[in-house]
Amino acid sequence: MQIDARTPQVADAGTSAPRRAGAAPIAPQRTPPTPPAAAPRQGAAGPGGAAAAEVSISGQGQARLEATVKAARESQQDDDSRIRDADLAYESAQLAKRQIEQQKGVAVLAQANGLNQGALRLLG
Repeated sequence: MQIDARTPQVADAGTSAPRRAGAAPIAPQRTPPTPPAAAPRQGAAGPGGAAAAEVSISGQGQARLEATVKAARESQQDDDSRIRDADLAYESAQLAKRQIEQQKGVAVLAQANGLNQGALRLLG
């Protein structure tokens, strides 16, 4: 459809687009209505079969989740055990170090006391 300068034009009340005089107004575009939700599909076992299948799938997911949680707990316990073992090893090494230093100090004192006794014998 062509519109030239000789054809009278009027503005449509609903839009700003001009239209030819005598032409039918253009209806605004509307989005189509959304279709209603599809009815649940029924398997060969009937309406109960679909529910049972969903429960089965849900049960499998729950079993996997429980297995994952159990594995995570065991891993955490193993990690905690390793940390405790490392702490125990460190503290055992520190104890041995302090005991050696204590024995070294006792040996030095024993030598010092022995030297004093020798000097007193020479003088006496």
